[in-house]
Amino acid sequence: MIPAKLRNKYIESKTFLEMIKRSVNEIARPFCEENDFLFSDRIKTEESICEKIQTGRFKSWSDLDDLYACTIIINTPRQEQLVLDFLDQKFDLDNQKSRFRNKARKPAESFRFDSTRAVCKLKPPLHAREQTPLFETSFEVQIKTIFDHAWSKSTHALAYKSKEPDWKRQRLAAQLKASVEQIETLINAFTEATKSVDGNQTPDIEDIRLISRFFLNTFEEELLPKELEPSDWGRFCNNIYDVIKMSEGIGISHRVRKNLNSLQDTLDKFKEHIEKTGRKSIPVSITLYQFFTFWLANEEILKSKHVSGYTLLFTEDVSVIFPENKLKKNLFKWD
Repeated sequence: MIPAKLRNKYIESKTFLEMIKRSVNEIARPFCEENDFLFSDRIKTEESICEKIQTGRFKSWSDLDDLYACTIIINTPRQEQLVLDFLDQKFDLDNQKSRFRNKARKPAESFRFDSTRAVCKLKPPLHAREQTPLFETSFEVQIKTIFDHAWSKSTHALAYKSKEPDWKRQRLAAQLKASVEQIETLINAFTEATKSVDGNQTPDIEDIRLISRFFLNTFEEELLPKELEPSDWGRFCNNIYDVIKMSEGIGISHRVRKNLNSLQDTLDKFKEHIEKTGRKSIPVSITLYQFFTFWLANEEILKSKHVSGYTLLFTEDVSVIFPENKLKKNLFKWD
C-alpha cells in the first residue's frame, strides 16, 4: 500500500518529471545517435520510490535525485569522459553529488555495481526570472559500458530481486562482474594486449593487409580523390580481396590456403592506371569498389566466367565510365 502523502507528492511531481524526460531526450538522444551510444530512460514508479525512502538514507523528497533517470551506454570505458564533458556543457552537473566510477573506493576483492551516476539539472533559459521545479529537480544519468549494461540487465533480477536471498546467486553475479572488468581492461589496452597474443597469420589476412596498405598509400599520395575513401575500411578491403580472388578463378566461398598469385601485379597495374588518369579525372559518382572492380573487367582481368554466385553493384554511372563493360551477368537489380 502506497501512503497517500507519497502518492499525492508523486502526482504533483509527475508533470515536471515528464517535462524533464522530454527535455533530456531532445538533448541527449541526438548526441547518443551521433556517437553510436545506446540510450534508455525511465520515471521511477511510486512503489520504487516508497521502497527507496524506506532504506532510511534520504532526509527529504528533494534528496531523491533519480525520480527520473536515464542511461547512456558507451562502447568503451575511454568514451566516458566524452559523455561527462557533454553533460557538463548541456546540463547543470553536480560534481559533489555525482558518483564517478574511477573514484569509487572499492576494495580490490570486491566486484559490484559501480557505474558512474552523474546528478544533473536542466539549465534554465537565460531570460528566466525565477527558478521553477522544472529546473530545481535533480535527475540521474548513468554511464555504463555496453558490457557493464549487459551484466546489470542479465544478473540484477536473477541475483538481487529474488524473494529469498541467495549467497550463491550473489557470488555468481560478482564473478560475472569480475569478467566484465577483465574484458574492459583488455579493451582499454587492446593495442598493447595484442602484443601478447601468439601470431598465426593466414594467407588471406596477409593479402587483405596488403590491399589495405596499398589503398591507404594511394590516398596518402593523393592519387585518388578524397571523396572515394571508404567509410568501412575492413569491409572494403575484404570486398576487393574477393573480386581479385574471383579473377584467379577461385570461388567466392572457397577457402584460400596460399597467397593470391596475381595480387601484387594487379595492384601495381591499377596504380599505373590511376597515375596515368590523374586524380582530377577519376570519377567520384561511383564507389572506389565499383571503380576498381569494373576496371578489372575493362582490363579483362575479371571476366564474366569468374563471377559465379556473386552479385556486382552496378549503376548507370558505371556504364557511362566503362562503356565496354563485359560483365553483363550477376549485376545488382534495382527493382
